[in-house]
Amino acid sequence: MTSNVEIEGEIYLYADDCTIVFYSESYKELESKINRSLAKINDWFISNKLTLNKEKSNYLLLNLSGRQCRDFEIKIGCSLIKRVVETKILGIVFDERLSFKNHINIMCDKISKKVNFLARIRYVLPKKSLNIIYKSLVMPIMDYGICVYGFTYDSHLQRIIKLQNRAVKVISFCVREYSVLFRELNWIPFIERRNYFSCIFIYKCLNKLS
Repeated sequence: MTSNVEIEGEIYLYADDCTIVFYSESYKELESKINRSLAKINDWFISNKLTLNKEKSNYLLLNLSGRQCRDFEIKIGCSLIKRVVETKILGIVFDERLSFKNHINIMCDKISKKVNFLARIRYVLPKKSLNIIYKSLVMPIMDYGICVYGFTYDSHLQRIIKLQNRAVKVISFCVREYSVLFRELNWIPFIERRNYFSCIFIYKCLNKLS
């Protein structure tokens, strides 16, 4: 086996998934960096008698300026790699604008089904049991990746907030102020929950615990 290949991007590996992040101040240099690195990676695969699945390989161009950008000519060997407008990485859907709109849409669909389930069973279970079910089925959906998607546009986050408010009413069987209902069930509102987990994450990063 040959030694590890040095490229101009940052590699992130998880199981059999590999994501490489490249950045540059100009599109032209970015395209060159990617192609140089992919050529080295392709050579490494060939030297080690391995096959890179080009059909499952694609690239996402993060463009926060809002300006249209032409497609890059990204190649692995002689094969062109297709550009996508969004991609899923470890369960989080990243889009070109980092708006996380589709990720939140998918997440809200899942949460909505769970809340509807709670609405159907709330007449046969006590509030304590409903609260346990909520924390087991709904909270993990909201919490996963909250430090990543949680700082997008307020208009996108409102869908999550409304679903959480609906859930607290379903379980509480009353229409009092949300703040009162949240305290009674020992819930943390979505925005506060996002800030809480983000502070923990920043603390771990600063203290090399991440």
